[in-house]
Order: sequence, then structure tokens, then C-alpha cells
Amino acid sequence: MSIQVFMQNWTNKLKETLHLISDDVSVSQERRVRLVVHASSLVCALVAIQPLPFADIFVLTPIQVVMVTVNVK
Repeated sequence: MSIQVFMQNWTNKLKETLHLISDDVSVSQERRVRLVVHASSLVCALVAIQPLPFADIFVLTPIQVVMVTVNVK
């Protein structure tokens, strides 16, 4: 499995999880925004721990793009 396929799978899983959080209307909007930001930040922190000099930008950027594009209603 190539790194691109691996990262695409994880990005899709993250996107799905963040959409589940953002669509939960039983929780306040402010709380949902915080959960989305914290979940994305945790994933980025876990990725940043790995020693991938200069290559981590190709991994972290898609995660951060997903975080920004999630629509919290």
C-alpha cells in the first residue's frame, strides 16, 4: 500500500468522523466546533511526532484542509 493511498484512507476516516461530530444537533454549535478542532489537532500532533522531515507537510496539510472545510451547522 502506498503512502498516498494510506493517507487518503485516513483522511476519509477523519472527514467522516468530523462530519458525524458536526451533524450532532444535540450538542451546542460552539462545543461541536471545539470538538472538530481538537480532533483534527490531535491527529496532526500524532502525525507530527513521526520523523518525516519536510514530508510531513504533505500529510498535515490535507488534515488541516479537512478541519477547515467541515461545515458545523
